[in-house]
Amino acid sequence: MERRVFISHAAEDRAEAVAICDGLERLAIRCWIAPRDIRPGATWAKALMDGVAECSEMVLVLSEHANNSEPVIAEVHAASKRGRRIVPVRIREVSPEGALEFYIGRAHWLDAFPASVS
Repeated sequence: MERRVFISHAAEDRAEAVAICDGLERLAIRCWIAPRDIRPGATWAKALMDGVAECSEMVLVLSEHANNSEPVIAEVHAASKRGRRIVPVRIREVSPEGALEFYIGRAHWLDAFPASVS
């Protein structure tokens, strides 16, 4: 399987997800991101599951919105079930909660937000 990264994100975090996708693609890492890669007329849920299946890795845009997004949780579940590497990228200072904690609670994540100065 060629290297291709699925970008999982909540709708509210679309701008950040697109920025991550653009950065990876500038490094010649192919990405799959909704809605860009969903064909017109396709069934949304099936297209997402096909996208996960086609990719070797997942970047999860982690925020409070992702913690509460059923589609994000379904995508992460599908990636986990298929043995895909999941790389959480926190865009806000939050921890995975609920179902996301189950899937990625032990994963090392990357922070993509300004550090607070104490």
